[in-house]
Amino acid sequence: MHNVEWNYYKKLAISETSLPKSAYLHLEAWQLKRFEKVLEHASVTFAISPSEHQYLNTHFSNVTYLPAFHAHTQLKSPLGRGTYALYHGNLAVNENHQAALFLVNKVFVNNSLNYPLIIAGKAPKKKLREQITQQAWITLKTNPTDEEMNTLIANAHVHVLPTFQNTGIKLKLLNALFQGRFCLVNDDMVQNTGLAPLCYLANDVLSFRQQLQHLSTKKFEQTDYEKRHKILLKHFSNSANAKKILSFI
Repeated sequence: MHNVEWNYYKKLAISETSLPKSAYLHLEAWQLKRFEKVLEHASVTFAISPSEHQYLNTHFSNVTYLPAFHAHTQLKSPLGRGTYALYHGNLAVNENHQAALFLVNKVFVNNSLNYPLIIAGKAPKKKLREQITQQAWITLKTNPTDEEMNTLIANAHVHVLPTFQNTGIKLKLLNALFQGRFCLVNDDMVQNTGLAPLCYLANDVLSFRQQLQHLSTKKFEQTDYEKRHKILLKHFSNSANAKKILSFI
C-alpha cells in the first residue's frame, strides 16, 4: 500500500482550481477509498510513513512501517557553499505549482533577499512561467533531464521545499538530502517522517526569509554531513528495507 492514496487524491482535488480536474480527482479519491477494503485480505501491508502507518493500522491488521525506496546507495552531499536556492518538482501537479508560486510571489518577490532562485521541473503552468519572467533573479529550468536535475541539486546551496499537503513522504526531499546541501522546509513537508532533524524549518514568509538569510552565510560542514549520514543510512537504507520485505515472504 505504502501511501493512503485516496487521501492524497482528495487533497489534490481540494487544491485544484479547475472544476473538471477537481471533480475527476474527487472521483478518483472515492474509487480508491472503496478499493481500500481489499487490504482486509493482505498478509501484510506496508506504510510509507508513521502517519500512513497510524491510519492503516487502525483499519487493517499486520501493518508495518516501510520507509520509501529511492535511487541512492550513498550520501553525496557536497561540502562548502552553493550559489543559489533551488525548488524542484513536477510543476504540472497543482501542489508543486502552488508551492513554487508561494516562493516566487511571497518569499523571493522584489529580490528582497538579494539571492538567486532556480525553479526546475516538468511542465510548468502558464501562470508560473509568466510570474517568473517578471523577476530577473528567478530562473525557470523546464523539463530538465535527470543528469541536469542532479547537477542543479548538487550545486544548490539551499533547497527551499515548502508543501501545503502533508501526505506520505516527498521523494524530492530525500533526493535533496542525499545529494544536496541545506534543506529549508515547512512542517507539512517533514511531519512524521523522521527527517525534521536534518532540515531547517519555516512556516511563514518572514521565517522563510530569515532562515534563507541565515543559511546564505553558512557552509555545509563535515559535521552536517555526518549527522545526515547517520540518520539517512539508518532509516532510509534500501538494502535494510528490502530485507524487511523479505522477512515477510
